[in-house]
Amino acid sequence: MKIILRILLINITLLVSLAWSANLTSYQSNYNSDSDVWIELQDKPNNGYDWVGIYPSDSNNDWENVVAWRWAKDTSPTQVDQGDWYKFNLEDGKYEARFFLNNSFTVNSKVSFNVGDVPSVTLKTKNKYKSDEVVNVKISGELSENQDWIGVYPVGSSNDWENVLAWNWVYEGDNSLNKKIKALTTGNYEARLFFNNSFEVAEKVSFSVAGNNENDVIIGARPVKSTPKGQGKLFASPNGNGEDCAEAAPCKITKAFTKLSSEKNILFLRGGIYKIEKQLQIRARGAKNKPIIIESYPGEQAVLTAYATKQKVRAGNMAQAAIYIGGDDHQYIHIRKLEIKNMGGNGILIMRSSNNKIEGCKIHNNFNTGISIYADIKGGAVADNNLIIDNIIYNNSDVGLNGQMNNRWYNNGDSADGISIVRGNTHNNQIVHNTVYNNSDDGIDVLISKNSYIAFNLTSKNGDSVVPSGNGNGIKACGKTGYGSRVEYNIAFDNKEHGFDCHFANSKDRDVGVVFKYNTAYNNGRLGFGIGKDKKVKLINNIASKNKNNRDENQDGIQSNNSWDISDDVPFVNTDEKLKDFLRPKEGSGFEDMGAYANLP
Repeated sequence: MKIILRILLINITLLVSLAWSANLTSYQSNYNSDSDVWIELQDKPNNGYDWVGIYPSDSNNDWENVVAWRWAKDTSPTQVDQGDWYKFNLEDGKYEARFFLNNSFTVNSKVSFNVGDVPSVTLKTKNKYKSDEVVNVKISGELSENQDWIGVYPVGSSNDWENVLAWNWVYEGDNSLNKKIKALTTGNYEARLFFNNSFEVAEKVSFSVAGNNENDVIIGARPVKSTPKGQGKLFASPNGNGEDCAEAAPCKITKAFTKLSSEKNILFLRGGIYKIEKQLQIRARGAKNKPIIIESYPGEQAVLTAYATKQKVRAGNMAQAAIYIGGDDHQYIHIRKLEIKNMGGNGILIMRSSNNKIEGCKIHNNFNTGISIYADIKGGAVADNNLIIDNIIYNNSDVGLNGQMNNRWYNNGDSADGISIVRGNTHNNQIVHNTVYNNSDDGIDVLISKNSYIAFNLTSKNGDSVVPSGNGNGIKACGKTGYGSRVEYNIAFDNKEHGFDCHFANSKDRDVGVVFKYNTAYNNGRLGFGIGKDKKVKLINNIASKNKNNRDENQDGIQSNNSWDISDDVPFVNTDEKLKDFLRPKEGSGFEDMGAYANLP
């Protein structure tokens, strides 16, 4: 009888704990700017790890969205005699205070409030569009009546003007965006509302675009349209000898590079093979609204090569890279639709330069990293806000080469990534929609980069299987001094080591970790996710399946709603990379809200 009574008492206690409902209230519904926000928790349970979090009102419960928080036991001193109160100081905006039991992310109680002069406004649109459909965003509520505007951005992009795909002023009585936007290929987008001609988001709504072609690319490199031929200002050809680099009389590629300027800003390279004996350096500076563009002539393919061999690399006198973008004076350079191969060093090297774009290139069979971004570890030089998008990068390898040659470092397979940002002062760079495979070291390595955005990439078969020195990670996203990057909607499969790696991480060196969200790791040689002991890394809504080990059982980090919480075996629509819906979870499997296809058409 005592045993039965004890079991009954335990069950009653558990049911009471699960059913507990606290009551969260706010002292005011609208606070003035710079005023303290006071949140009260009534009927508080006595669990040690209950907590109160402040979130933007339109955000989900993910940890990365937390603006401020307190353990429920850590109340704030107040003159009020009764109740448990928590004081916060917040910027202007619309917020929710949310109460969570037992260190969970399940809301037990919540309350909404505003800080500052926040007009009440909402945006509505369809969840999904076809690529040829008109995007219609409706705005309801109170506008500021002072140059308010709405813009469409790719998800994950900053609010910078260069990322705007379409926009409208909005006024009372005419408050909508209703346009056919040619730039909207398959993918995820946001309509963002801004007050007072600013770049501070007042409200936003998400939607996705599915192509009309069932073979449209969702993850990996997509087709890239050419710049209109009529915009060309300079022209070069493999056998050109013209003086003015005109279309009728193109010049040599070396001469054309010297003629680039703010006025002659678009250089078309006619199709054919260009032998690169010395790296091509860009001495011009573009502008945000008028970049320097170097691109294959529309409908043709320019190929840059040094015909490098290991013997030539060892002998020296090889170009450090095919194209070198260097220095703070040389910014806003766009390299588009070139093929670069058989270079003795990098395909493209960006050193101490910001705001550049590498787009739609094929970079392969070089003896060092395909695309490398670098800034000095010491000093004030930076390499920030560069965009690497829609490139195919493969078969870059330094196997059989060691030491420093041609101003590049070689390490028998360990120095040739597909894409790398591994040195110094590099911030807010974006690596998006690239296909990266068969490189001797890692596919994508942002080891020391800060606040990078790595998304929609397909990375596979990296790491030389014969030489042990090449790491062979699909995506390496954090290191001793790298932090704050966001890695989402990527697929990493068949890599030698880890699908996703947090390399040499040491969370005590920084305030914020790397976020891995909505990624898929499949059939990698060691771990799907190799996070180690970094307590600040976040793993949210990821899939790991058929890896040697899907994760390290002893790894740390903040983890929520990943496939290993349910099963180590995820059923996919197909596992053939050549077929549509590669590694998409089957409908009804319970994994649809995880991995690289979550929320995608």
